[in-house]
Amino acid sequence: MSWYSFYQNRMNKEKLKEILGKLGIISLGGILWKLGGTYGSSIRKIGVSIVISLICYKYTNNIITSLLTFGIGWLMFSVGYGIPDETDKGSPIGRFWYKICKENHFWADILTRLTCGILYSLVYIPTLIYLGKYVGILSMLVPILGIPMVKALDLGDIEEVLIGVIILTGYYIGVI
Repeated sequence: MSWYSFYQNRMNKEKLKEILGKLGIISLGGILWKLGGTYGSSIRKIGVSIVISLICYKYTNNIITSLLTFGIGWLMFSVGYGIPDETDKGSPIGRFWYKICKENHFWADILTRLTCGILYSLVYIPTLIYLGKYVGILSMLVPILGIPMVKALDLGDIEEVLIGVIILTGYYIGVI
């Protein structure tokens, strides 16, 4: 084996480890999001915010940006996307869209998720500004479009996991 092929092989292994690490963190975000829906929203709000702020710190090495990211995440992930029905009064955003859509549950759900996608994507901004990756703002389209799309596809129990995965995937796309 030549030195060059040894070097290339080592680079491929390092790249693979990096990709697997990111996939693991993205999966953790999905699991935390689902656990937050099942066992209490504080798992979602705090857990996913911590994960994103740690990623932010890894890329920025700036504690202020990381804390700002955590705060925005905690605030935005506190926004619910429930639609009123016989078992629940729904979230304020869900009630708004339910009324606007004249009680059409499907469209109220899609527009509520779209609104939440916009709000959830705001967590990307401090990192992108700090890194000067203004084109990375396009990565905000991942949750803005992905979250309502998951609902439109009506994927059942996996929807909650996919929302966390979508949020972290978009974040990674923006900072890379």
